[in-house]
Amino acid sequence: ASCTCEKGPDCKVVIPAALDPLDKTCATIVNASAKDSKGMVNHRLLVACRDNDIAGLKLALEEGAYLETRRPFVMRPKPPTNMEALLDAPTGKKRKTPREGLTPLMYSSQNGSVAATTLLLQARAQISARDEDGLRPLHFAASSGVLEVCEILLSHGAEKEAVDDNCRQPIDYVPEGCTIMRTDREKWEAVLGGSGLPRAAAACAKE
Repeated sequence: ASCTCEKGPDCKVVIPAALDPLDKTCATIVNASAKDSKGMVNHRLLVACRDNDIAGLKLALEEGAYLETRRPFVMRPKPPTNMEALLDAPTGKKRKTPREGLTPLMYSSQNGSVAATTLLLQARAQISARDEDGLRPLHFAASSGVLEVCEILLSHGAEKEAVDDNCRQPIDYVPEGCTIMRTDREKWEAVLGGSGLPRAAAACAKE
């Protein structure tokens, strides 16, 4: 017996062994790995951005990876027994929030990767996403010491006055080695502004 599945590529046709060859009835199931497959694609995007793997980044984008993914793909653990659940209950473990972890754009900015950052912004990655400490992609770009990445982010709407949870602006994350020479310091200040501490304190006072 032959059957046609009309539920898309993630659907498999299952013909029971005892099925009468003359009976055209068939059963279908949805591929259980479809959801996990999407998780793997998102994981590959994070890894590619973390490792500055441009080819891997392009492939993940072509496969439809979620641009704001933060959690790497993990195998689902076995559900705890009632006793295990009781033992874990008093620990008060903090639940992960959507803001925990770095986005692909944060990774590319942290790496100072012009190519990866440009690709992600062209794909419309969120320029103002924050991590659990309030850092945005521009903070990470500043910490990389690559001025061009900061300029790219600013050209796409990043805010150089943005503060993290400790009231620090992107300029405060620039490595000291990048501003030893006066000319270098002036270049950074021209892009991100002068010493951010006074302005950052004022900005925090308003929040």
